[in-house]
Amino acid sequence: MGRLQGKMAIVSGGAMGIGRATATMFAEEGASVVPGDVEEATKDEWDHMMSVHATGVSLGLKYGIEAMKRSGESCSIINRSSVDGQVGEAGLFAYCASNETVTAMTKSAALAVGAKARRIRVNSAHPGYEHAPLTEKEAVDFGLTPVEYFKKVGAQHPIGFIGKPIDIAHLDVYLASDESRSVTGAEFTIDGDWTAQ
Repeated sequence: MGRLQGKMAIVSGGAMGIGRATATMFAEEGASVVPGDVEEATKDEWDHMMSVHATGVSLGLKYGIEAMKRSGESCSIINRSSVDGQVGEAGLFAYCASNETVTAMTKSAALAVGAKARRIRVNSAHPGYEHAPLTEKEAVDFGLTPVEYFKKVGAQHPIGFIGKPIDIAHLDVYLASDESRSVTGAEFTIDGDWTAQ
């Protein structure tokens, strides 16, 4: 407890799933938290994915870094990507492209602020399948109950199950704390070995 004491955190997507677990754990660790909420690709789907993932993260980096420069304190930005920002997946062209953009922007931003001797670190977290509301909706789309879907998808993971939002929140606390003070420009994959196959 207290690993984030005195720190301010803005958690986008803090209303549900991974964002909610992260916001809750950050608060438990002492941070002041501001939660934010927030197939074949058609042009509209492409624009939507790029708007959410690429443009959203780009603006978060721009304004986050500006504010952090003024603070003069040790700061951390954790960009949420996906394992689909590291590997391709059939039928998810726009989703994969937009998440790969997040991966590249993270590394670029880390180099830019690091080169200017700023005390700002930038990393990305890449979750795989998780027990979350969006995954439950996906189960219904496939005509399965969430339990059936999680069992089926879990069997495709070498670890034998899929994670929970709290698993990602633990990583987020580490990356936000001073324990990771020399970690920047890195990708953290949390997917039960799914991408290692």
